[in-house]
Amino acid sequence: MQFNNFIETAAPALPIVVAAAITPLVMRWLGSLWPPRHLSESQRRMLQRRYFWIDVVSLLAVCATMISLLASLNNVLSFDLRFLWALGLAFGLAVIVPFLVICLFTLPLGLSRFGEYWLYYEANYGVGVRGVAWICAPLAVLGIVSALVLWNVFG
Repeated sequence: MQFNNFIETAAPALPIVVAAAITPLVMRWLGSLWPPRHLSESQRRMLQRRYFWIDVVSLLAVCATMISLLASLNNVLSFDLRFLWALGLAFGLAVIVPFLVICLFTLPLGLSRFGEYWLYYEANYGVGVRGVAWICAPLAVLGIVSALVLWNVFG
């Protein structure tokens, strides 16, 4: 009886834990399939200085989003179909939020800066952008669909 109460209480946090746990594994696998473009050490350092802060801001934005999601769904969800849609929303937001932050800070400076950021991303995370796109695009769609389903359920 107590275990069921624990599951129902912990269920809203599970999407965040799952997303955090599998992301490094997925990135390593993608890096083996789509290796990053080669950069010289000086190029890598220049990109690191220019774009590291965007990674920090996007990470903070994702954390704030996940905490908000957890807080808003904590008393609403039980371990049922809505939980699965919340899991889809968490995975989608983990992709959509950083992408929006990247766009916000690079696109006003031009498409070349946007492209340069992705060179930094490849060098920093060890995976080519094509590999990231193969995973992130479906996750973003899943997040949007999940949000629409949950909005309809709760709206």
